[in-house]
Amino acid sequence: IQLDLAAAVLGAAEQNVRVEGTLGPLGSPEAAANAPVDLRVDLGPLVVDRLKKLALIGESIPAELSSPDPIALSVILSGSVDTLGTIVSMDASGAAISYGDQFAKPKGVRFAVDADVKRVGDAIDVAKLDLHLAKAHLTGSGRIGLTPEMPVDFALSGRDVPLDGWGRLIPAAAALDATGALDLELTAKGPAGGGRIPRLDGTLGLRRVSVNQSGGDTRIDDLTTTVTLKGDRAEIPPTDFKLNGSPVRIATTVKRQASRRGQKFTFERLKLSAFDGSIDGVGSYEMAEADEPAFSIRGKVDGIDVGALAAHFGAGSALQMSGRLQGTFDFDGRGSEWEVIRRALVGNGALEVADGVLKGVNIAESVFGGLTGIPGLSNLISPKVRSKYPALFGMDDTVFEVLAGKMTLRDGQALLDEIALAARDYRLDGKGTIGLDKALDIGMTFVASQNLTADLIDSAKEIQYLTDANGRFNLPLRLAGSMPTIRAQPDVQYAVRQLSSSLLQTGLSKGLDALIGKKRAPEPVPEDGAEPVANAPAERPLAESDPAEQSPVQPDPAEQPPAQPDPAEELIRRGLGALLGGDQE
Repeated sequence: IQLDLAAAVLGAAEQNVRVEGTLGPLGSPEAAANAPVDLRVDLGPLVVDRLKKLALIGESIPAELSSPDPIALSVILSGSVDTLGTIVSMDASGAAISYGDQFAKPKGVRFAVDADVKRVGDAIDVAKLDLHLAKAHLTGSGRIGLTPEMPVDFALSGRDVPLDGWGRLIPAAAALDATGALDLELTAKGPAGGGRIPRLDGTLGLRRVSVNQSGGDTRIDDLTTTVTLKGDRAEIPPTDFKLNGSPVRIATTVKRQASRRGQKFTFERLKLSAFDGSIDGVGSYEMAEADEPAFSIRGKVDGIDVGALAAHFGAGSALQMSGRLQGTFDFDGRGSEWEVIRRALVGNGALEVADGVLKGVNIAESVFGGLTGIPGLSNLISPKVRSKYPALFGMDDTVFEVLAGKMTLRDGQALLDEIALAARDYRLDGKGTIGLDKALDIGMTFVASQNLTADLIDSAKEIQYLTDANGRFNLPLRLAGSMPTIRAQPDVQYAVRQLSSSLLQTGLSKGLDALIGKKRAPEPVPEDGAEPVANAPAERPLAESDPAEQSPVQPDPAEQPPAQPDPAEELIRRGLGALLGGDQE
């Protein structure tokens, strides 16, 4: 039968179906299924969303596939009716096409397919597939089920596939700006309908990949590695790349889990070598909601360079610090934007920074400098003390040996349950809060070493009244501000109260001892062994004495020496003067 026909179907105003070729010879009716077929069919423009409404054709189109725009394709049919081979050529570059929430091609992006396929029951055998998508060229072969119950068994490969532009095609990567190339060898097996994803095995070779998140402050450069896919796992071998310009090495195993809420990725083994240290841990990332993915991470850090870590994660405007970080952490949160993450982040950690420098604030000099305005402490930082402790005075920074603390994250801030800073000549202990908005408020106690305390007392003896039970100088202070600008504020009022109270107590004690404990001087004992004057006969009354004795010559008041103050009175006066803020000298 020679066929040459054209028709307008599905409400088209113009002919959109054309058939040309031969069918037969048919032979007997019993042999009609084996009759030769040699036809060329040109279809289009056709709209997929309209085809899905047809009773027979619509059932063979996956429910997730959608396109509202006209698509044209050419089909060559050959073979027999029951084993019909099909060569399909399609160019849908002018149509918008989507597949669920996993794929979305806008108009104008190249999408062309050439395939040699054969319908076998409820599946299509693909002998050869050539796919051009955007700038990528992929080839494949295998079997694709036409119903959700029918599994997929398909192999796909590509060489030198450019990565730029994929954010327009894959919604999950819309915020990523990627460059570089990809080599892939993948096989997909298993059910693919109803939101299910078949098992993926194979390799993804990344070559000189760079990724930058739109609106973010993290950039990855020079990433070259081979990711191995094993079903629901992806293994990344030790891989070197640059994170915000800093060398990084990472190795991990990622497990994917499908649930009714969405896709969850579990990092069963995560090892990150960066900033001269390492991070080891486990975690998960669940995309239940596109706008607020949930994540969880726990592990430990060892030897991380704090300054490099802060700088390369965009915290250069925050508190400047150097040193080596180690400790443990356990965090949970959600969100893709920092403001959402900051409010939702919860967890705890125990961290320690060794051999560090807190830049832009000198805690020791702030403490002692705040005391020099108190009467009696003006000479506290004497030239001798200043020259003996150069690390404490004349510097803009705080040099420390260890900074350690335990924290709890909630409500957008880190609650420091314990924090301690140990320097060579002093120690700080306290607790407070550090907001994830960079606000800081920590109450601490400054405790000087024994040597420093002794030198301070030599400069200002009143320092002895600001010592603890161990004889060490101590003073409360407060670290406050918004990073990177923070101030160390000594509690001067505490020092004034402590000095006043101690001086008053000392003055009263010594004064009362002088008043109550005063004794009359013992009378001299005669050298000849006679009775003491106390036992001698009483002297005669003045009335019986010599008249000259009754009228002694009175001394001139102007010639008398000034009266000496009572020592007890002086001590009390000094104590009261200190209490009332007067001069203690």
